[in-house]
Amino acid sequence: MKTGIFAAALAGCVASASGATIGDATYDTSTDVSSVLAISEQACAVKAALGEGDWAKVRTAYAGTVLQDAANSVDDNSYYEQYKEFFRDPQFIDSTVMHAIENTGDFAKMPGDSGGARAEATEKGAVDQIAVKTVMRYLLPVVGQTDAAVIVEHWDKAFTAYMGKDNSCAVYARAQKRASNYGTWSAADDKVAAANYNVLKAFADGAAAVGAKEFNKLEGFVETIQSNIQAIYIQASLRYLYLLDTDVIAGAATSDHQGEGMAFWRVISPQYDETPSAYQAQLTAVNVAYDLTKAPVAPTTRYCHGKDLFMNTLPTGVTAAMIGTFEHDAEWKCPEGNYVNPPPGVAAKDDDGTAKDDDGKKDDDGKKGDDDKMNDDDDGASMKSMFALPAIIAMAFGTAHMF
Repeated sequence: MKTGIFAAALAGCVASASGATIGDATYDTSTDVSSVLAISEQACAVKAALGEGDWAKVRTAYAGTVLQDAANSVDDNSYYEQYKEFFRDPQFIDSTVMHAIENTGDFAKMPGDSGGARAEATEKGAVDQIAVKTVMRYLLPVVGQTDAAVIVEHWDKAFTAYMGKDNSCAVYARAQKRASNYGTWSAADDKVAAANYNVLKAFADGAAAVGAKEFNKLEGFVETIQSNIQAIYIQASLRYLYLLDTDVIAGAATSDHQGEGMAFWRVISPQYDETPSAYQAQLTAVNVAYDLTKAPVAPTTRYCHGKDLFMNTLPTGVTAAMIGTFEHDAEWKCPEGNYVNPPPGVAAKDDDGTAKDDDGKKDDDGKKGDDDKMNDDDDGASMKSMFALPAIIAMAFGTAHMF
């Protein structure tokens, strides 16, 4: 393992200061990506401040930094326009992060303690939401572009935003954690999430296409990257519905899981604004589950509704195999919403419950089996092709939408 920008925590991934290799897929950056690395580095600073439990330090680590600037950038692409319209807020990430930091907005309206939800929403906003937005900021403009130099610069920055300066603060790490929950490991390397291999391979193949001046192939690689990111956050959103159900059964606190799940759901929820009528009830159940102003209570059918929604409305490019099977699925009865064999006195706890992953290791380390978290794990389907390409993409249920 080499050292450098992409740290050794990239389980199964040989990384260097300029790229990464997984199996037969290798990508190396060739342009200056320092501005994107600075965003990821600041996200790590926010996580560190959260670990100290000092909200004044958290605010300092976020407000007025390149991270907040990235959250608020006005991007000339369909992803930004779609999310701005859906949330009715041009600062759709920053508004939630600042409400979490300052305990205002919906966080102030939570029926119980808001501390866990605030920490999770702040971290996942800083790490996941901003990273995905930054990936799209640089990824989408390459479609239709024929200037190789411009494409390479954007491609490098999109790749860097996905990987991060330290994979503990990047989409790559989230994929690793979700793979540990769903068994979605790559055939190329069973220590690397399939999503991470697929994304790296798309970047590598895209670079080869640019070198061959086959610019028309880039749209397909962009779609591959988008669909794999979607799959990661579908997994995350579904997982937290299960955790909320088990919390309710056990009479455990729900703040952490609700805030964390909400933060992951915001990465993909705009894709559901045109959900087919047959699944509107399931969509409503997911939205209610992640509504911070409503305390999670019985019935415990959130996971069942979410599974029904996500698995029956898979976006173009996302397959059931990419989502996998949740590790506790066989233990849960649907549509009833209860354990097959209820474990006495057992509550499903957040991935880390403090600042750890599902497996009790520190969150976001990208290692197999350690679901990143702040208090739980660090995680969180769209009717639209995830981060809309300039072209219209047909959805699996027969309609067409912009990502």
